[in-house]
Amino acid sequence: AWLSLCAPNRLELSASQEYVSVRVEPGQTVWQLASVVVDEDTDVRQVIQSILDENNLTGDRAIQPGQVLRLPVAASKAGHVRQVLAAQLVP
Repeated sequence: AWLSLCAPNRLELSASQEYVSVRVEPGQTVWQLASVVVDEDTDVRQVIQSILDENNLTGDRAIQPGQVLRLPVAASKAGHVRQVLAAQLVP
């Protein structure tokens, strides 16, 4: 039963996934951004690790205001994410 508790270390890119680029706001963390983009079937820690990997970051505290990050987003949730993070979107 312990195998069912093990999760992959990295969120796998699927055909139903896309990326959204956002500009980090003061005080914002990778955890906060991951909480917006995570879907109900994924552990937020997997999304955090994917964000760190995609942006070559070493940890949550490595981000700075004004920095642009690429966030992995399930295609089914992309519209919601764009609405929530509208003020931060980078073309």
